[in-house]
Amino acid sequence: NNNNNNERHRHLSGSNDQNDGFASTLGCSANGDYIIGAFQSSSCDGNYFRESIATFDEYNAQHASIGCRNIWKSGNEATYDQIYSLLGNSWSC
Repeated sequence: NNNNNNERHRHLSGSNDQNDGFASTLGCSANGDYIIGAFQSSSCDGNYFRESIATFDEYNAQHASIGCRNIWKSGNEATYDQIYSLLGNSWSC
């Protein structure tokens, strides 16, 4: 019964995505490297992250000094306004 099957899935984001597709995008790994991340979702909702499907080893080596950065952590000098501006001018798939 398909209806019972759907009731067992968690949809944490409230996006009503229903896992009806896959998406991928350039992003950052936990250790600060650029990756292509795959999502079991029609968007790049982090609740549906599945795996890294590509690493950019050569690119990451070339851009190590400017790679992915943690914008919010203890001791960071970024202000709320700076982060708000950054996120307001960003996009996801």
